[in-house]
Amino acid sequence: MNVLDVLTRAAPWLSEKQSCVTFPQAEALLRENAGKKQENPRNLPDFVLWPEAAIPIFYVEKNTSSGFDLFLERLSREVKTPLVLGGITSAVAKSGAQAYHNSVHLVDPRFGLVETFAAKRHLVPFGEYVPLADILPLRKVVPISMDCVPGESVGLLKVRSRQNRVIPLGILVCYEDVFPELGRDCVAAGAKALAVVT
Repeated sequence: MNVLDVLTRAAPWLSEKQSCVTFPQAEALLRENAGKKQENPRNLPDFVLWPEAAIPIFYVEKNTSSGFDLFLERLSREVKTPLVLGGITSAVAKSGAQAYHNSVHLVDPRFGLVETFAAKRHLVPFGEYVPLADILPLRKVVPISMDCVPGESVGLLKVRSRQNRVIPLGILVCYEDVFPELGRDCVAAGAKALAVVT
């Protein structure tokens, strides 16, 4: 979490020639600009994109005992920037068993953790679920105790830009970007931009 926190705080201080930095470079950038106010609005990002499953286990949900929701909301307010991040969200399988979503969430600096999220729709067999687990004893050889369940619809995240425009963001998680129909579904649902969270 410290690495993501530092990289997020360093994002506004990147120069136009410096599109990315390592963690030590980000720490140095923050030390160099400690106490200064960012004067160049062109450097301020519309949102910061974190990786897939950046927040592990079922800690993304609002008002959980983990405190991750409060940490994310505080960070978004401090950097005055929305965060789009991958997480793991609890779900229930069709069988009624406990499961999870490989999900993507929005944290808005004004409203906090937004309740709606995008859930991955095309899952990886043996990575996110075990096919035929109820019939064959595959769980003995595949270390997945609980299956991921796919999202059933396109989940657009409505990110508010620096210019106060709402950007409907279509989400593709990991290798979903190789399925053109998933990107088309996002655009047909109103997405003005696509984000691949991986």
